[in-house]
Amino acid sequence: MGAFGSGSALWKVDVVLRRDGATEEHAESVVSHLAEAASTRPTAADEALFPDVRETSSFDLQPSGGSLGVSCWVRADTLGEAAQLGLDTVVAAALEVTGRVLPLWDLRVVPRSAIGSLEECNSGTL
Repeated sequence: MGAFGSGSALWKVDVVLRRDGATEEHAESVVSHLAEAASTRPTAADEALFPDVRETSSFDLQPSGGSLGVSCWVRADTLGEAAQLGLDTVVAAALEVTGRVLPLWDLRVVPRSAIGSLEECNSGTL
C-alpha cells in the first residue's frame, strides 16, 4: 500500500478531529475510505514495512463528544508539507463521509527515519 503525496521523504501523520456529531460508523468509514485510497497508490520499498491507514486517537485528553482519528503515511519534502498534506487528506475524507468539515483536535508528524519496524529491530539494524 502506498503513501499519499509525492515528496522526497516519508512521514507518519496522525490526524485527530473532533467528532462534532459524527458517529462511530462515520469514523470507521473515513478510515476505510483512506485505506482503500492508499491501496491504489504505488508502494516504494520504504513503505512496505508498515500498515498504511489505521484508526488513532489523541495522546492527551479526548475531546468531549469523541474524536475521529486517522494515522496514515505521506510523502512530502518538509515537516510542514507533511503536516498539511496529512491534515488535508483526512479532513477531505471526513468531509466526503460526514458532509461537513470536522475541527482539528490533535496532529502528530514523525519522519520515517525515526521509526523502526519489527524486522529492523529483530535484525539489529537500528
